[in-house]
Amino acid sequence: MKTQHIISLTLLVGCCAISAQTTNALINTNTPSHIKTKSYTLVYEYSKITIPNPTEADIRAAVTSYKDFQINTSEVDDFLRITVPPSEHTFIFDGRDGNVGYMTKKDVVSTEVAVKIMTAYRNGSADWKKMVDWEQVKL
Repeated sequence: MKTQHIISLTLLVGCCAISAQTTNALINTNTPSHIKTKSYTLVYEYSKITIPNPTEADIRAAVTSYKDFQINTSEVDDFLRITVPPSEHTFIFDGRDGNVGYMTKKDVVSTEVAVKIMTAYRNGSADWKKMVDWEQVKL
């Protein structure tokens, strides 16, 4: 082989190696291996009807039906539940997030706030904890 062919091949192999390292670095930066993907299930309390991966429309329908329901996660024992007191259009929340139990300090009156809380929870956002006042409860 001629010297210029060897130099060309060496450059080509070096570029491919650098490209592969750059691609792997980008993949590893954008998708950390320690992140787990949760799945969510809406469960109507008394009928045990379940809706896997509920949409915001599913959550809105559940809230406006004024029936007790909860959203479970694929994580062990994590959930957020809405209880509707009889003949009232208010909502009481309780749930578990890791090793912490939560309960709303006072009833939530607004349907829109209830939908936003449950949708934030379903999205895996911690924003649901900021929308109303919570008290931690013993598990």
